[in-house]
Amino acid sequence: MKIKKKKRRSLLLRNLMVFLAPVAIVLLFVFAFNKEKVHTYKAVVTKQGDCSNPGLRTYTCVRCGYTCTEPIVKNHDYDETLVIPADAKKYISCRCRVCGSEKTLKNIDESEAMNNPYSIISAEITGVDKAYQFTGGGITPIPVITDQNKNRLTENTDYTVSYEHNTEVGIGTVKITGTGIYRDACEVHFTISAAHWDEEDGQKYYYEDGKVTGLKEIDGEEYYFDEEGVMQTGWQKLEDGGYYCFDRLTGVLAKSTMVDGINVDAKGRAEESDYNIYKIETMMKAHKIVLEQTSPKDSMEDKRLKLFNWEMKEHGYHRWRILKNIYQTSPDWEITFANDIFDKGSGCCVSDSCATAFLFREIGYTEIYVCHDTSHCWFTVEGKLFDPLFAEGKSFYENYNANFTDYREHPVGRRRIDGVSTEDEDQEE
Repeated sequence: MKIKKKKRRSLLLRNLMVFLAPVAIVLLFVFAFNKEKVHTYKAVVTKQGDCSNPGLRTYTCVRCGYTCTEPIVKNHDYDETLVIPADAKKYISCRCRVCGSEKTLKNIDESEAMNNPYSIISAEITGVDKAYQFTGGGITPIPVITDQNKNRLTENTDYTVSYEHNTEVGIGTVKITGTGIYRDACEVHFTISAAHWDEEDGQKYYYEDGKVTGLKEIDGEEYYFDEEGVMQTGWQKLEDGGYYCFDRLTGVLAKSTMVDGINVDAKGRAEESDYNIYKIETMMKAHKIVLEQTSPKDSMEDKRLKLFNWEMKEHGYHRWRILKNIYQTSPDWEITFANDIFDKGSGCCVSDSCATAFLFREIGYTEIYVCHDTSHCWFTVEGKLFDPLFAEGKSFYENYNANFTDYREHPVGRRRIDGVSTEDEDQEE
């Protein structure tokens, strides 16, 4: 019985092996075939990319040569710069370190750097003005940097400074870049304006990195500006002790010519003599009075009327000397009589006319003559009659900027204030 069971098992095993053998062969074949079809890739970057343009990575099967690709995408690597425009609000400019693309955060609070004590963006920056005048060279303001902890930073240790567009008229930039433990950057913009004339309240200034002072050559002509930058006119005594005359209207320095009957050399310095200095210093007194009694914004006509009334109304009558006794022998009687008003505060008709004539010269009028008939005196400006004493005592309008209606059209003698009087003009007829 046991022998029969063993034979039966052996027969079953043999039949099973016969059945499984072909299946095993098929499976081995399939496995071997599929194993040959699995790719083994080698990857190579075939196109470099950046944060704006994706790159490309190519995979190639080392067995069959089959290829496939995938894009390489990079994110922007931004740094932050605080921008302080010359005439607008601050903002954060984010610039990618790789591709240079930018984005702007109009609200500076959006930047985390604002709360970072080691960011230049959060620092206080002073020392850079909003505007500078063009000088022909580079404008290089020196910034002062203080961090949130009130530490004053050191250039080239905590930050570096560079300049852009700072040599021409336009918008210049100071760029402060953090170094060491400090990071980020800040750009401070400023305007560069061309050197130029400006007028404020009737006074003229010349700007060139601020208001110009002293003697200055501009477009081939020389001008003089006081310590506040105001352009000066008339006779001025400069630092070298010499006297120089600047045109009463344009401010241009007179050179190699005659001004007010006084010779000036090629540098504009007046020829000095007792008479010349006496006349120049009298004109300087008159110039000072003009500045005190008129406004720079006044027209020439307004200044003329103010000064005529000032002389006529503010000074009493006093006869310090008699013109008839000296006019033929005195070379400077018109100056002496004018100083009666300027120094003593009173005078006669000759004093009134001489002083007012000198005042009118400082406004810029020319062709000014003091005239007389040996006893009475008046003056003319460009052919018009002015008579302070008669204007006060008789008719104002017949004696102020008036046409001639009487003997005064033909004086006995006259002296020219803004030039040289000839012998015929100063001799009795």
